[in-house]
Parts: sequence; structure tokens; C-alpha cells
Amino acid sequence: MAARVPEVLTRAEEEWGDMMSRWTRTARWARHAGYATLLTLTLLLLAVADGDSGRQRQEPVQRPNALEVEWSLRTPGRALDAADTPASVNDSMLAIPLGATVGIVDTREGRRLSTLRGAGSELEPAGFSGGVMFAMDRQGSEESLNAYDPATGKKLWRETASRSRQQKAGNGWTGTAPLLPTPGPVVEAVGGRLAGLDPQSGAVRWRKRIPAVASCGEVAPAGPGLPSYPPYQLSATDNYVVVLGKCPGLVAELQVMDARDGGVVWKRRLEEWREYARIDTSPHAIVVSFDDEFRVFTEAGKEHARGRKDRKPVPVPDDPSGDVAVGDAGVAGAYVGDLRWSVGDARLQGPGASSLTDRAGRRSPSVPWPVAGTFVGRSGHLLIVRSEERYGTRYTALRPRHRAVDRDRPAGLGGAARKDWPDACGLVRAGLLQKLGRDYVKLPVRSSRTVMGVRLPHPSVCRFATESGSDDDIFSVTVRWVAPDEEAARTYATSGIPWGCDPPLGGCVLAQVTTPRPGVHLYTYRTGLEQSPVAHATVVAGRHVFGISTGNDTARARWLVARVATHLSDLNGGGRALAASRP
Repeated sequence: MAARVPEVLTRAEEEWGDMMSRWTRTARWARHAGYATLLTLTLLLLAVADGDSGRQRQEPVQRPNALEVEWSLRTPGRALDAADTPASVNDSMLAIPLGATVGIVDTREGRRLSTLRGAGSELEPAGFSGGVMFAMDRQGSEESLNAYDPATGKKLWRETASRSRQQKAGNGWTGTAPLLPTPGPVVEAVGGRLAGLDPQSGAVRWRKRIPAVASCGEVAPAGPGLPSYPPYQLSATDNYVVVLGKCPGLVAELQVMDARDGGVVWKRRLEEWREYARIDTSPHAIVVSFDDEFRVFTEAGKEHARGRKDRKPVPVPDDPSGDVAVGDAGVAGAYVGDLRWSVGDARLQGPGASSLTDRAGRRSPSVPWPVAGTFVGRSGHLLIVRSEERYGTRYTALRPRHRAVDRDRPAGLGGAARKDWPDACGLVRAGLLQKLGRDYVKLPVRSSRTVMGVRLPHPSVCRFATESGSDDDIFSVTVRWVAPDEEAARTYATSGIPWGCDPPLGGCVLAQVTTPRPGVHLYTYRTGLEQSPVAHATVVAGRHVFGISTGNDTARARWLVARVATHLSDLNGGGRALAASRP
């Protein structure tokens, strides 16, 4: 890196730089959190072929209809305790944030390769490009971009963010997150420019002015009294840098640049936009959203589809050589994004799920994950899921498989049979209800008979209320999941308990999780805009995972939850007790 002459940073420049840094972090977090519905449904796709991507393709086996655990590993520290720093993944490696270090894992075997170390208190993985791992760290007010050899952990070079938007010496990196197409990193430089860097040395390969900056300047007003914002959005596919120019009052324009030399490969003049314009990318596709409409382009520039956002988006095959596309959690209520379970409804308490789409565009029913957690990304033919645990964070690789299914064992139930799901209202016996000291009425939730698109013989949620009692007496019982075996049930349950907190979503306050007996977890969970506390329990009984909740956290409510949780844990093993709960 060329030496730089220190310059005085004006207040306006500092505020602009801080705003851009916050905006970049927020945008990057939102991409990983799974809140962009269009991106969730159309872009987070996993190409599945028979064999590794580097091998010659063979004839595909039967279309996968199940996801099974390939490997699983636990890291120290819970990702949501302080900040949600997402892991990064490519076709063969996973970069896991561990505070001041980043762990690199070979995703093909689940084997740890190296540990990367930064100079600050937190090292944030940015991603892979050109065989190099990139991460950002901060020391005081100084922010830097670091390049590492992922196989050995050796630091290759370091670039410090410019403290002036007008600096002309050196690369003048602005501190925003780098774009990481396969040929090498591309960074935003001062003066409204992009700089393509050599991944091994950090030397500048090319420097080009951002097209939108040339059209309408570096910043555009957001409105009276509001801060300015850049008149462009940047993203990247496998090989290209994508620039969406959105100057106020002008028709938006999409320009795609070759990451090797900065040359424009293709461009499109798009619709006029009023309030909203953005791009989302996958390795081989680009989705452009304008207000209520979207357009999908392949990386090469062919328009794949267009339509309105309120209609079901068209799945985009993420790898032209793939036979099946596997999407991120795309079913209502799946445990996705870092949103914790809502209280009392199995439709909001099931595992994440992925749909399988073949090359003809035919979609299979949703296939549930065998663990609760959040989507991290795809690595080759594997799906990576992150789960919070009591003492750490678990990363699990899921491989698509084909499993024989029939009407009684649909793919949506993950290998369990319909008859294995008990009637939620039959789980709490009349004798226990009498001991609870009130005249209880069972209120089955009819809509809960459908879980993961599968019609069950009984409701999976039942509410218990008294005719003359107070709200403190109301509680609900939920059959959250029926796993293929007891170990899978324990893994699913413990990975779904909200152990950590999530500051980007407003935080959470948890009472200490207590385990009065094996398989029973009691806790108070505060959630929602009012952060109202709710007494809650998760129970593992054999292959079954149950949930108990009330509407508040009074002493009576906590006693009810603990008493019913103990009762359900006595059903351990399924057997005669569960069989008796079915009419």
C-alpha cells in the first residue's frame, strides 16, 4: 500500500463517512438476516449436482426431497449476545466470527483450517474473493480491510480507510464493505470511484468512476431535513460488479462491469421510480426492484422474468449446471432471520424449510431442516444453518437427499408420519386440569392442523381457558415438532431456545433458562414492541417437542407453565401415554 499524507477531516466529511459506514453495515446485516422477501424466495438458491462441483457431472439421482445433517460443529460464544456479525461462506469454506478472531472451516468435511487474527477487538468477516479471505476490523476510529490466506491464516495485506473523501493518494478506500466477485475485490474509493484490487497483494488493477456519480454527482438529497444518500447501489455476482444508478428525477439504469478490468459488459435503462429502487444479487442472477415491481436478469444480461411483488416470484436457478435449486426458508412462520419463536402457535414455531425446484421449474413441497436455526448460506451442494446454544453457536451443514415418502409420511414432516403427531388438546389430562384448580375448557386451534403444508389428523395447538377465571389462568400447549428420532428432537429443541439476545432487532431480556429435569427448559421471554414478559417452556419427550406458554409472567402463570411442562415430560418415549392422547 502506498503511504498516505495525513489530512484534516472536516465535520461534514466525518458525518458523511460515519453515515455510509452505518448504512453499509445495516445493508449487509439485512442481507444476511433474511428480511428481503424477494431475495429469500428467488436468490438464496443452492445448486445440487451429483458429485462435487469440480468433478464431471453425472446423471442426477432422483430429485431430493429431504435435508440431512452432513456435519455439525460448535464454536464458543453466542453470535447474538453482543452484535449479529454474520458468517461468510463460499463453495468450499466457512468464515465464522469469533470476536477478535475468525475461524475458517472446510465445509466439505466440517474441518477447521485456520484462525485469522485482527488488530482490533472485533474482526468481521467480509467474504472470499480470488482465493483470499477478507475481514474488517476497527481500532478506535480507524477501520481497516485485511486480506488473509484462509488455508494458513497468514495476513497478506492491510488497507486503512481514508479519512478524507477528497484524498487522491493511494487507493483511498472509503471504509465501506468491499464487493467480492470471484476475480478479486472491488472497493469504493474517494472521489466517487471504484477500484479493483489484486487479491494477493492489494495493488490497484484498475480504477473507474462510478457511472451514476458521473450522471448526478456523489450524493443526492433524500428530502427536506433528511441526510443525503449516494445516487447508486452496488452489488456483485460471481464475475461482475453491478451498479444501479438511481438519480432523483431520472430513469434508473443498471450497469454491469467486468470485475477484472472495470469494463462495462452490459447495461439497461429501466423504469422510472418513485420511492423505492434496489438490487439484490446471487452468484448468477440480479433482481431489480422498483416500488411494487421487480425484474430478474441472468448474470449475462438476459431478462429471466418480471412481475409485481405481490405475486409469487419466479425461482432463479443459481447455477446453470445445477439440476435442482434449494431455497432458503420460504414458508410462513419458519424460524428464519434471527426472529425468535412467537408464543403459542406451531405455525410460527416449526424449523426452517427449503423448497426444491428442478430445472423445469417444478417446485416440491417444503422440506424442513432437521435443526432450528437461521440460514447462513450455501457452500457447493450444502446448506449452512446457524443455531444458538447455551454455551456457544452451532453451525450445521445440510445435504439434500432422496427419501422414500408416501401419503402417511409426507416430505413436509421430515420423515415423521401424520399419525405420530398427537392431539394437542389430549396431551393435558382431565386429572391434571382438576389439580390446576379451575374449570378449564379446551379450545383447539383449527388452523394448526396444517403444518409445513401438511394436513394433520389433529390440531397441533390447543388453548386452555377458564369460563370464569382471569387471564392469568390461560395457557396453551403446542406440538412444535415430531423428529425422526430422540436425538434429533433434543438437537432441534435446544437449538431453538432463545439463549442469546439480538440488539439489531431491539434486544431481548431473558430470565435465566432453568432445567428442573432433563428435557424441560423453563424461561421468561420478553419480545414485541412493548417487551412484555411471557412465561414459556420447551419440553422434549422422546421424538416430540412441546411448547407451553401463557400471556404474561405472573407467579400464577410461571407455576402453570412449570406444572404442565413436568406433566408433558412424563410422556417421554412416546409410547402408551402419547398413544392415549389420540382419539
